[in-house]
Amino acid sequence: MRLNGFTLAEVLITLGIIGIVAAMTMPALIANSKKTEYSSKLKKFYSVMNQAILMSEQDNGEAGEWLKEGGIEGDIKDEDNNPDFGKNSDVILKFVNQYLKPYLKIIQIEKSNRTVNDGKDALGEAYMVFADGSYVYLHNGNCIDFNYDVNGPKPPNEYGRDIYKFLLCSNEKCNVQTWNTNCGKFTANTDKGLTREEALTGCKNKPMYCTKLLQIDNFEFKKDYPHRL
Repeated sequence: MRLNGFTLAEVLITLGIIGIVAAMTMPALIANSKKTEYSSKLKKFYSVMNQAILMSEQDNGEAGEWLKEGGIEGDIKDEDNNPDFGKNSDVILKFVNQYLKPYLKIIQIEKSNRTVNDGKDALGEAYMVFADGSYVYLHNGNCIDFNYDVNGPKPPNEYGRDIYKFLLCSNEKCNVQTWNTNCGKFTANTDKGLTREEALTGCKNKPMYCTKLLQIDNFEFKKDYPHRL
């Protein structure tokens, strides 16, 4: 009995089709894999930070009463009215070492001078490193800013794509800014009362505010999440 095999042309055509299908599907598979990974890391980070704060409150009192040098002014300036990296990093490290470090499992905490938006915005004057490779850049703002970078120094290093901002504010800030309802809590950096539609609009217009949208969605990246990871 004679068996008919594939011709070279047929094999090449088949391989070409497989390559085209792979090229079409791989980006989607990679994107979905990142969404799963980033979602898992964000959920873990949010849980770990809140647990650490609860444990610290047992020893140090209510988080809203934790004070940092300079109060809610933040962003200490030098004589030329530029951010004073040394003084800001000292404030951050003193606060974190007193209130948070004893209750977190971190492998490193150091001074840093990272910026984003072409150097216009401070990402942090110090950073913490977790065992899973994620970083938290800490900024001495009106509150303590926690810029969580899910993949550390690796690119793209952009808000809404691999960096997500959280805040821990003192009660003093709420006394001054009565619209702020987040003092004493570890949360996203926008008003607590936003609807999902408002949070989605905010995320589209200013990626720094995407954390609120993710918080509403239980830190899941929904189909309408507006930024490519």
